[in-house]
Amino acid sequence: MSKYTEVIWYLRGWYKTLRFNFNYLPIQQAIKLPILVSPKTRFKDLGGTILLPDKIHCGMIRIGGGNYSVSDREHVYTIWENCGRIEFKGTARLSHGSRICCHGKIIFGNNILLSPECDLICYDCIEIQDGARISWHSQICDNDFHPIDNLDGQQVNELTKPISIGKHVWLGNHVKVSKGVRIDDYNIVAFSSVVTRSIKGNNQIFGGFPAKLIREGVRRTRD
Repeated sequence: MSKYTEVIWYLRGWYKTLRFNFNYLPIQQAIKLPILVSPKTRFKDLGGTILLPDKIHCGMIRIGGGNYSVSDREHVYTIWENCGRIEFKGTARLSHGSRICCHGKIIFGNNILLSPECDLICYDCIEIQDGARISWHSQICDNDFHPIDNLDGQQVNELTKPISIGKHVWLGNHVKVSKGVRIDDYNIVAFSSVVTRSIKGNNQIFGGFPAKLIREGVRRTRD
């Protein structure tokens, strides 16, 4: 997407940008419009809190942008539902069609990209560290939603566990990350994988259902 086209896209959402910034931020921050919001964003809940770093600039966080061949931004909505706390430690791009559901705490590091139609569903804590890339149609969810009992009526599953996505991790498209998972820095998860256990070590490719080690000694070379 050219810079001109992106500017026009966000200008179409000027009212939502103003509402979002002045709802969440102190006026000294809000007037700088550090968060741009697209016209195709739906606010399910503008509650909770947002924290920004001390140094901010216009458009450092962009919600509902991007122009990708895999998704039509004119026909999908970005969903924002915040009843908890969302912290941005630097720049972030949450592309069109992303669905952010926060009832706990979400922490975005610096230089974060969520590609189109990703889901972040948080009831405990999800941390996405610096330079991470989450490809389209991926889902990160820290909650089972439904309790499971044994035949004696005792609950056997812990509903929520925190998730941590390390620095410069790359999740391919359609990846699912379940509760309690920690992925260490500089790892790659292949498309359509399901990550149910933590990934330790660095510079590896994991893939499959459940995700298993495929290759070592690799790195992502560009965004």
